[in-house]
Amino acid sequence: KMFNGHLDLRLRGRPGAEVVVDVSARPEVDQVYNQQHRFVVGPAGHARFRNRFNYTTGQWLTIRGEVEVPRPEDVRGLLIATDLGPPARFECDLPHVEQLYETALHTLRCLSLGGYVVDCSHRERLGYGGDGQGALQLLLPTLDGRALLAKWLEDWVDVQQPDGNLPFTAPTYGGGGGPMWSGFIVHGAAEMHERHGDLAPAAHAYPAIARWLEFLQTHVRDGLLQRHAGPADFISARWSFLGDWVAPGRQQGPNGDDPETHFLNNAYYVWTLNRAGNLAAALGHDDDAERWRQEARDVARATHDAYWRPEEQTYSDGRQPSLALALVAQLPPPALRDVVVKRLVEQITDACGGHLDTGISGTQFLLRALQQIERADLGLLMIGQRDQPGWRYMLDQNATALWEQWDGGHSRCHASFLGVGGGVIEASLPRFEI
Repeated sequence: KMFNGHLDLRLRGRPGAEVVVDVSARPEVDQVYNQQHRFVVGPAGHARFRNRFNYTTGQWLTIRGEVEVPRPEDVRGLLIATDLGPPARFECDLPHVEQLYETALHTLRCLSLGGYVVDCSHRERLGYGGDGQGALQLLLPTLDGRALLAKWLEDWVDVQQPDGNLPFTAPTYGGGGGPMWSGFIVHGAAEMHERHGDLAPAAHAYPAIARWLEFLQTHVRDGLLQRHAGPADFISARWSFLGDWVAPGRQQGPNGDDPETHFLNNAYYVWTLNRAGNLAAALGHDDDAERWRQEARDVARATHDAYWRPEEQTYSDGRQPSLALALVAQLPPPALRDVVVKRLVEQITDACGGHLDTGISGTQFLLRALQQIERADLGLLMIGQRDQPGWRYMLDQNATALWEQWDGGHSRCHASFLGVGGGVIEASLPRFEI
């Protein structure tokens, strides 16, 4: 099983023999991301290795040296994770959904060892905000992630730049992204308030939120947020205004400056301004609340005018991420909301044959949109698909943690698609009126 933590390995062999242990997340290769341990068998013919200054992430070990084949009890993986308390129990009559829930929980534990959620625990180990916003849908509804999230929001405050801009990772610094990554500072605080009534993290982060929104305002032209560079010279504009990352069939690489990317960033900006306005009102900053809500209305109007395609009755490229985020951000005028809902349903059921068409950000928007329109059945439809792209495909490939990409590329223990653990399952629960 995939784990992240200390490897505890006991071996017997020739005294003085060097032992090399390669660590992998894939059975077909011996090593991933340069993970290798070396040690020497002691004079009595016994050796024991346990990480002391680093940790191990993997599922497969290749052991070389003049040693005996270890017994199963001689090889242990000691999981290290932030204490998130016991999870909510979920049961249903679909075994693959129960398995997916448990796999998502285990993945989150593997990625939360340092008091924040890393993207993957063996390659970059960075606290990406885009990935983290998907994790929010699992971190708070099903686990007690309040302490972790409060601490992580402090990290975002600490990394803010003098001009108000925010990087795309915290507490680490580096990597690409854009507003949909930096916006974690708003949406993490909003989730704490909306789900737990806890305004303390929002109050602490509020000055940083206000300064970041003021920074973004300097990049608004004709009512639309424009592409701009990241908060350091080495993070150029090419890597700083990304759209939906690792969506199936899309090219991975720097921002192509395409209309769909601009639409997603502007719709996200609308959603972010409205949630920031709600936080401001709850904290008693009424002037900020009205100013941000008005700006949201202005950007929403400009975004709708620029990207609504009346002849096709859809937004931008008409794909799942664009339609889902349009609904989450409440972009369509009331008269067009049902039309956009209909288009999203058609994209899922007809255009994509019940499959996902989303990456890191698009998946969390889609899960939120399905909750909003009360169509958890579509989420379950997509979960049930046995081919790519989809979660069940991962499970059918014997995945014990969720992958970075739908096809299994790069990391096999990653935060990309964690939101399903809370999103579809939470939407599937019966609704009660009190």
